[in-house]
Amino acid sequence: MLARILWFEVRYQIRQPLFWIAFVLYFLFTFLAITTTPVQIGGSIGSVNRNAPYVIMQILLVMTVLGTFLTTAFVSTSVHRDYETRADAIFFSLPLRKSDYLFGRFLGALVVALLVYMGVLAGVIVGSRMPWLEAERVGPFLATPMSTGPWPS
Repeated sequence: MLARILWFEVRYQIRQPLFWIAFVLYFLFTFLAITTTPVQIGGSIGSVNRNAPYVIMQILLVMTVLGTFLTTAFVSTSVHRDYETRADAIFFSLPLRKSDYLFGRFLGALVVALLVYMGVLAGVIVGSRMPWLEAERVGPFLATPMSTGPWPS
């Protein structure tokens, strides 16, 4: 029952405008921070590559702080919606455990917030591939670790 409630919540939240507006804004903020000089997230890049790990971690840090408020919006609307529409009486009259209901709603909202947060990573990946960036300011994008062996001693 937990999985059904979780996926119901994910499907419901993905159809809402807040999800798409937040995803596009997260993508655009990150994309502009990678591709342009006037837009900065987390401070100046300086002479570091635009897609350096340090720059990406700064962007992720700032967007995580903003994401805290967004996650709160998703979670609070998921539980408050049932009380507002008076559907809580129907849910609690079913043979449904309270923990399944609450964790299903919470995890569904959390999954949706993580999907919105993927807009940050998509903005970094797409932004670092833009042709107008100076080639010497963009490092290689490696999805795998640099070494496959043990750490050097």
